Amino acid sequence: MNEAGKGNRSEAEAQLALVCDEIRQQDYGRKELLELHEIAENEVTERMISRGVSSKELGQFMDKYDFKELEEKEDLEKQMEEYLLAAIRLISRDSRKRRYAHVEDAQSYISEHYQNPDLSLQEVSEYVGITSSYMSVLFAEVTGKRFSEYLSSYRVSMAKEKMKHADLSITQISVECGFNSAQNFSRVFKKLEGSSPIQYREGVKNREKE
Repeated sequence: MNEAGKGNRSEAEAQLALVCDEIRQQDYGRKELLELHEIAENEVTERMISRGVSSKELGQFMDKYDFKELEEKEDLEKQMEEYLLAAIRLISRDSRKRRYAHVEDAQSYISEHYQNPDLSLQEVSEYVGITSSYMSVLFAEVTGKRFSEYLSSYRVSMAKEKMKHADLSITQISVECGFNSAQNFSRVFKKLEGSSPIQYREGVKNREKE
């Protein structure tokens, strides 16, 4: 299931085939197979929820499989393999799409709330509907930046626009872009742009005169 959650469907299916072969070789009885299914069902449910599968979609999936009605061990083994294969496909199907959708939702929220100096990973994660730890992983995976890096970069890009088109002081711009102080704004700006906000603004003015 780990590979399915990462979008590696073929690897997950290969691992499943090995697991199912091992189960057959163990020659489990009906009781043991039902216990294995219960364990598998708990993990499948956890994986689906963590990967954004809706409760409705999860319910519809679970309703398709009723292991308790099966009496023959061979039927149980076959249905368990079908169940796990279908779970892998469902988790993998939209895992990449869902990851990008979560990050896009987060980016949209940031664009609307970046002026809030207290904007946090926790707040954005709650808005998107996933855990902050998962949001952190997704941001690094999709954008190549940690959440804090992306937020700082976005705020600096907004500040650059304001310096081009608005007659505002550096302090005013820092406040309007969500920095808690002009000093912090200058430090972050110089780290990302290689020059101070004042130097950048002077450069813009000089280019406009040419």
